[in-house]
Amino acid sequence: MYKYLADLVLRSGKYGVLLSVFISVQALAQDTVSKSQKDVRDILFSKKRLESTENRKRKVVFSILPSAGSGNGSKTLITSFVTTFNLGHNDSTKLSTIYFTPWFTFSGQFVFPIRTYIYSKNNRFNFMGEYKYEIYPQPVFQLGKVDSVSPQSIINYEHFRFHQTTSISVYKNFFIGSGVQLDYYYKIDEEKKSDGPSDYYTYMKGDFNSFVSNGLTLQFLYDSRQNTLNSKNGTLCRANFRFNTKWMGSTNKWGSFYWDVRKYVSLSQTKNRVLAFWGLYWTTMYGFPHYLDLPSIGADIYARSGRGIWRNSLKSNALLYLESEYRFDISRNGLWGAVVFMNATAPSQYDTQKFRNWYPAIGTGLRLKWDKNTRTNLTTDIAVSKDYWAWYVGIAEYF
Repeated sequence: MYKYLADLVLRSGKYGVLLSVFISVQALAQDTVSKSQKDVRDILFSKKRLESTENRKRKVVFSILPSAGSGNGSKTLITSFVTTFNLGHNDSTKLSTIYFTPWFTFSGQFVFPIRTYIYSKNNRFNFMGEYKYEIYPQPVFQLGKVDSVSPQSIINYEHFRFHQTTSISVYKNFFIGSGVQLDYYYKIDEEKKSDGPSDYYTYMKGDFNSFVSNGLTLQFLYDSRQNTLNSKNGTLCRANFRFNTKWMGSTNKWGSFYWDVRKYVSLSQTKNRVLAFWGLYWTTMYGFPHYLDLPSIGADIYARSGRGIWRNSLKSNALLYLESEYRFDISRNGLWGAVVFMNATAPSQYDTQKFRNWYPAIGTGLRLKWDKNTRTNLTTDIAVSKDYWAWYVGIAEYF
């Protein structure tokens, strides 16, 4: 079945992504009216406690999910900690979130990320951060290609990251800010899996020394969403310029541009039917970044792109990514829901801005409402592409 679906998507091309999603959701969506919303907490708590919690808005909601996932036989153990809170009044201040999602695989990958998206009172400031330590053996694929899924080698390394951006509101949902982005790669070595030099070895000219990327960022942000965990409507547009300089300790001088656009459209006033769209453009602007800093699928902010695609398998000096998703309730009380989605990725032909080949993936998933006030869901998705499949679990929507 997976091979048939993947071949169908490949024949449809990039424009078939949105068309197929629309056709699929029309067949799957049910005519369910939301009369009395329920969540897992309603089932676990007594009626008396339920009535008391429904009559007041909680300032802080804490969620934890021990879970497991897999992809092409590589098993993953994940624990998701998500804290949601509001630093002001619900009507004037947007919801803030902190994610801590440590995970490891049985192939020796250990990742400990903390990601924050915080609004101060009355949305005066926005604080966006990512702090991560990882031991991450990474397969090396051909740069700028989508026709080869056989790794050339395995790069072993350890990685420390500190990214922090502070933005100030200049008009309604518009923010301008700056920050620091630091990435430090060390203990780098390579395990050969094929004859001849890998694209990593060729790109880095055989250099396996540690590497530092550190620089200032300039950010322009527009965010009209009220809920960043599970948006029903609104738009996010984020443009980030990164300038790595040697006077801040960077091994090389280089710069990048990251453009992220997301749109959410509610299709009903009485039912949970939401169309979500995501577009991403990421490119290096000048200089010589490390191979591990190149735009890559799954290496975006929050590491959410590319469900159904082998992480880091599509990499080049520039990357385009498109995804669309339809979200809808299955049960009348909103406890159970589902999604169907499609995405397509195009790495540029290396050292150009030409995007001629697209790699698509499709998937579906179930949703269990954890907290109806914050719209937090327990999620499980399965996604497939031409030569890969993966199962994903977590808390909150992917974008």
